[in-house]
Amino acid sequence: MSSFSDERPPARIGPPGRAWLVVGPVSVRYATTLVSVRPEMIEVADVTGGRALNTAVLPMSDADAGEVCSDGRAPLFYLARVHDGWRPYTQVLYTPAELLFMFLGDEVLTGDPLDETTARAWFSQLSERHRRYSAQLNNHQRFFAVHRPDEEIEHKFTLAAELDIWSLATRLLAAVTAGNLPGWIGEYRNEFEQWDFFNHLYEIAEPAAERGYVSFIPAVDGSWIIKRKWFAQDQPIRREQRDRGVVLPADADLEGEITARFGITPAWGVSFRRVRFDINVESLRTGHGYSVMFDRCTTMTGPSAVLQQCEVEYLRSRTLRRIDDAELLAEFGLLCDWVRDWLHDQRVDVVEDHLSKLSFLRRTTNHAEASAGPGPSGEPITADSNPAERKLPGGQPC
Repeated sequence: MSSFSDERPPARIGPPGRAWLVVGPVSVRYATTLVSVRPEMIEVADVTGGRALNTAVLPMSDADAGEVCSDGRAPLFYLARVHDGWRPYTQVLYTPAELLFMFLGDEVLTGDPLDETTARAWFSQLSERHRRYSAQLNNHQRFFAVHRPDEEIEHKFTLAAELDIWSLATRLLAAVTAGNLPGWIGEYRNEFEQWDFFNHLYEIAEPAAERGYVSFIPAVDGSWIIKRKWFAQDQPIRREQRDRGVVLPADADLEGEITARFGITPAWGVSFRRVRFDINVESLRTGHGYSVMFDRCTTMTGPSAVLQQCEVEYLRSRTLRRIDDAELLAEFGLLCDWVRDWLHDQRVDVVEDHLSKLSFLRRTTNHAEASAGPGPSGEPITADSNPAERKLPGGQPC
């Protein structure tokens, strides 16, 4: 541990507006035996601009950060100046290009970071805060939380069937990467996903409390994903259940599986193929992550029918804070506004009617008479949306 001893030279004093990288032994993240170690305070760029962010990304191109990481030392915390003190962040992702930090707790630090007594106290306090959340912070990608885990929050823009959704997806990704969505980044190291899978969907028309659908998605490892959604009409917030890794017989009776598992009988079923290109984005201010999905669904029997949509969907949150429902829904609405404006700028005509895959398949496969007939709804998402009043179903990528 000599690299972190008191023999280190004192930190350099930087100009106002700079931030500090707190360097020390990584063992303080999981052990309490090094509480007397003096941290190093390394002057680095302020990437927050004085804003109270949830997420801060420090480029390795900052000379001091690169020097620290190449010397075998551990960049543990990041302190950014705010009006009433220093906002602390803890490092959760380390890459050759950047360090990603998350806001650590609800309190700012006050005092002089160049005062040794203060720096030691801060280091002990921040290490203890980090250890308090060690299960989330010390394990890869376990820092994500999902708000309303049994519901899907999404907004659909229905597109013309002849549009090139690959081109739209890559152009939107370029817009995000170029900074045209201020205060947001592509979800870190997961900005773009592509999917291609079959879906066998069965409508549940009765009893009324169970209306919606059950679908079976074959996974690449031979297992199945069983997804169930409950809803009486097409709407932006729906209840959802998703079971992964389900093992079924090679010639599985899917209708029989529905009855055996859920005690209900499907009205009808149809298969379709889904191709999707997802642009994942996250808010630096809140840590909430969303996906803008460009989606093409094609029926597999009879005359082929095509549904293309751009779906904006809440996915997950990279945060230790309690998630505020109203804040998330308001931010989701702002992202939908941005996507709407972007599509308009691309001269893309859209229809916003919350059209579900179920309603599309009912229309195109002549099953209207066999269904309960839930149809499109123009109900917007609001912060006042009450679970008891949402008529119920949800997502994440398959």
